[in-house]
Amino acid sequence: MEFLKSQFLAAISEQGRVWTTREDATRAFARWLGFRRTGSVIGDTARKLISRLLRSGRLEKDGDSIRRI
Repeated sequence: MEFLKSQFLAAISEQGRVWTTREDATRAFARWLGFRRTGSVIGDTARKLISRLLRSGRLEKDGDSIRRI
């Protein structure tokens, strides 16, 4: 799971430290991993990753937007 966390952070960090919606972050994560589409499995995984990264303090949120700390 730690590998996926680091890959998720890398995917959303390409744009710098800007706010992005969870949906856009999930899409960026899927593209980063080489997928063309974002299906339910990738979506569920991304939601879990976002929750865990928020709890660990590696992401911050503002409503539906998130960014790397």
